[in-house]
Amino acid sequence: MTELFRETVLGKALIDILNEMVHAGALQSKLALEVLEHFDQVVEHTLNTEVRSKINFKAHLETYRYVEGLWFFHLKDFSQFRIDNENITDPGDVQILAYAKPDLS
Repeated sequence: MTELFRETVLGKALIDILNEMVHAGALQSKLALEVLEHFDQVVEHTLNTEVRSKINFKAHLETYRYVEGLWFFHLKDFSQFRIDNENITDPGDVQILAYAKPDLS
């Protein structure tokens, strides 16, 4: 599930540079995979423990779907959008991808 973070701008950039290093012979592919796995773990841990921003919004829900434990939401036409009580004037279209934390008990 945490491999979703590889689709972020940062994740894609990391994959690109790791691929370049593997193709140049500067890094073994096994080590590149270990780096990606560590990236997945660190991003998930950081989001779960360090990020405390609060977002409030009112918008039109254009589409939504639930696939294999993931929720996808596409929002548009915002009448309100605040991050930590700071108004954002025009966020444009927003897509949200959400998944539930697995129950480890």
